[in-house]
Amino acid sequence: MKRIIVFFVSLIFPLVLSQGLDRNCLLTLCGETCYQKPFCCDAKPSEYYGPFFISKPYWAAAGSPTLLGDAASRDGAYQACACDFNCSARTVATYLEKYRVDCNHDGRIDCTDLLIIQAYGIEQCR
Repeated sequence: MKRIIVFFVSLIFPLVLSQGLDRNCLLTLCGETCYQKPFCCDAKPSEYYGPFFISKPYWAAAGSPTLLGDAASRDGAYQACACDFNCSARTVATYLEKYRVDCNHDGRIDCTDLLIIQAYGIEQCR
């Protein structure tokens, strides 16, 4: 299973690098859920879905990315994206790029800041 995840991460690696995340940071954001199937996609509506536990407002703030050929306006598009590793990783990368903040005030934006944003929300960094 870990090989599959590493393969998926390699597919989105160029996007992730362009948005300040590296492979290790992305896998840290995902945590142990990266290696579980079906990525907690049996959640109740309005909860968190997928390997990154994405909420619908978080997905919307990231621009409502979708699977190829899907439409953001379709019922279920959010869950479909959140439950797909590549789409959910794109969502996280886009969200974190949009809200790049030096949360720990150490003069640089790095994985630690991104982990804080992902775990506690952007509101905790302002």
